[in-house]
Amino acid sequence: ENCWIKANPNLDITVSRKDMHRMCKKAIESPSAQNNFLVKKLNIWTTQKVKWINLTKWDACKERIDEVDLVGKLCYGGIDLSSNTDITANVMVFPMESGRFAVVPRFWIPAENARERENRDGVPYTSWAKAGYIKMTEGNVIDYDIVMADIMADCEKFGIDSIAFDRWQFEAIRQRLVNEGVPEDKMISFGQGFASMSAPMNELEKLYLSEKLIHNDNPVLNWMASNVAARMDPAGNIKPDKEKSTEKIDGIVSLIMALGLAITTGPKKPSIYEDRGIISI
Repeated sequence: ENCWIKANPNLDITVSRKDMHRMCKKAIESPSAQNNFLVKKLNIWTTQKVKWINLTKWDACKERIDEVDLVGKLCYGGIDLSSNTDITANVMVFPMESGRFAVVPRFWIPAENARERENRDGVPYTSWAKAGYIKMTEGNVIDYDIVMADIMADCEKFGIDSIAFDRWQFEAIRQRLVNEGVPEDKMISFGQGFASMSAPMNELEKLYLSEKLIHNDNPVLNWMASNVAARMDPAGNIKPDKEKSTEKIDGIVSLIMALGLAITTGPKKPSIYEDRGIISI
């Protein structure tokens, strides 16, 4: 704090010390806020990308989720389809009456590629698959028949309002989902740039820092949470990124997209005028 004056000559004049304390506290909790605070308030240059999720806070959000309790419940999906040889993710977000959001993820990966990467990168795909956290499809390319069948099973099981997707690669299953009865207007193209990603990414950060996010401690999603970085543009907008190609973040990208639908198209609170009408004075 004694050094703040060096980067803020107007501290206690036009720059509030109270605001500095508030931003400093947030920077301690949030890696992305830390980067912003260092650059804009302390004039300390940092790399443009910074690890985004505070894993201690993320771990505090783990809670047992029984999918039986979610049958028929309103939810929003986010699908990040991979190339033919990579991880595909579908993450569903369930708004709860308590104001919290429950997260249910699904992951798929080609079995041959998983074993190769396990040996090369030390990522325990086989153990995760045996425990049911990720599904391996036979061969060295993703089996979209299995992916589509699993998505359709979830559509029948849960009250999926809409599904967000990155338009890249989605054509591989879009028409097939339509043919199976998923309304085309329920599949929402979701941009991957700063303009589309920043708001739901910031919302996700608020939710997990305040423990209003519930996840079931899926180790695949946890691993992706540890990999995701925030790339920031000059205006302070952020989008998800990663430092290395081996650090997968598909599940977090899917979660951000699903949350984007939940906060923009979710049920609105009824106006008081619907109940009482307009009072004339």
